Order: sequence, then structure tokens, then C-alpha cells
Amino acid sequence: MIERNFVLNGDGVIAIDLDDCVTWHSDQFHIDQQAEAIIGAVNSYTEFSPSRNGIHIFAFGSLPNASRRNDAARTKSTLSNNT
Repeated sequence: MIERNFVLNGDGVIAIDLDDCVTWHSDQFHIDQQAEAIIGAVNSYTEFSPSRNGIHIFAFGSLPNASRRNDAARTKSTLSNNT
């Protein structure tokens, strides 16, 4: 397997990390309704997390200075080593 690393350095690209929103049955997957809504609203490059149980969305934008974390999603302005 090829390991990918992407570093966000505050240059206008953000990441949204949706955890535990994907379930698998053999080779077919289901993304929960809340995650589907977020993916549709952001409408940007989206990939499975390395665990395949979550979703990463990358988009152009900036993040607020307030808290960027909640139970459903984490937004990140810095990201390295597939976290």
C-alpha cells in the first residue's frame, strides 16, 4: 500500500474529518445521512480515511478562530501523517 501524507499549512486549503460515518458490507459501503449532507454542502474533493470508517474532505477556505471541533466532525488547518 502506498502511504499518502498531505500537509496543510494555512495556505487556504482546509480539511474536514468525519469520523465513524462509513459502514461496510463486503465491498459495498454506506455513508450516514449527516455525513452525506456535509459532503454535498461542501462539494469538494472527498476520500475515505485510512481506516475506511471515516471521510476526509479537502476544500479551499479558511477556518474560524473559535473552536473547530465537535463530536461529529473536526476541521483542520494543519494536518500531517494521515491524522
